[in-house]
Amino acid sequence: MKCPRCSKSVTHRSTACEACGYTLADVQSLYGSNHVQMDRLHDAAHCLLKGERDKLDELFDKLERRFPQLCFFAYLGALPEGTRLNELSFWLMNHATIQTSDVARPRENGILLLLDTNSQWAGLTLGYFVEHYLRDEDLSVCLRAGQGQLAAGNYGEGLRLLFNKMGKVLARRSRHIKRLPQPAEPSLLNPFGADVTGLPSLRSTRRVSPLMPEGGDRVYS
Repeated sequence: MKCPRCSKSVTHRSTACEACGYTLADVQSLYGSNHVQMDRLHDAAHCLLKGERDKLDELFDKLERRFPQLCFFAYLGALPEGTRLNELSFWLMNHATIQTSDVARPRENGILLLLDTNSQWAGLTLGYFVEHYLRDEDLSVCLRAGQGQLAAGNYGEGLRLLFNKMGKVLARRSRHIKRLPQPAEPSLLNPFGADVTGLPSLRSTRRVSPLMPEGGDRVYS
């Protein structure tokens, strides 16, 4: 996995990022330690029409039927300036309770898209299980698929193209998964140390936004 603050590699058993000292307590100090309710397609920015939402819900259903071990969800927001977006996506993966998600599909098996309409940033975060099977370049291809439509403000179509590409990438990668070693069970220890708040063990995630260079340039402007 990668540290949500500095993007350096972190082992799953680390108690803190060795490069910058980042811990679970740091992100909880920003966004809290409680779980929050979130729709599978959570449009906090109100940027999707009903018809677009319906089509994306149908696409998520199709993807989850095709890949029954995985779950897909997205958060669309008009976020305040200065929001640490990769940290927010890391926090959402670990603290959001997805209202419409099948409880048999844990967030370790999740793929989360975070999109900020203000900064024009989009990123993908992978759960512990999924990060063993998708590469950075796979996610870059998916983000680029929706780039043009997202830049034009056509969020519904941009997301449709992005997740359609995700389905194709997963189909291609799935042909090789059986030949890969099975991932180890998640550690009983939190990757970033003991959970002093008593929450369930932290889901280890990797946030990837290959289109955004270090420093926070816009992804789809």
